Amino acid sequence: MAIKWKVFELERKASEGSLSDVCTEAHWVVIDEDNGGSYRFGETTFNAPDSDSFIAFDSLTYDTVLNWVKTLLGTSEVNSIESGLTTKTTNQKDGTVIPGVPW
Repeated sequence: MAIKWKVFELERKASEGSLSDVCTEAHWVVIDEDNGGSYRFGETTFNAPDSDSFIAFDSLTYDTVLNWVKTLLGTSEVNSIESGLTTKTTNQKDGTVIPGVPW
């Protein structure tokens, strides 16, 4: 199963304390891409930045932000999200769960 994490939006403050252009939150989705699969949206609020390791918004990379998200969620929660999506996709594929709306 192909589990993909995607950060699709960031929020920032113009200033926080003595720092400028501070990333405060990431909005993300995790997708099990197996046959259109399942997905889960989430958001992660970042801790107040440490001036010694601060990275300004325009200098952030995708990998840095995704690492922050996964670190704050913790290994257990990341594994739970991914395994939950795999189970949901499997249930949809075998007909146990049928997604949709009646309208």
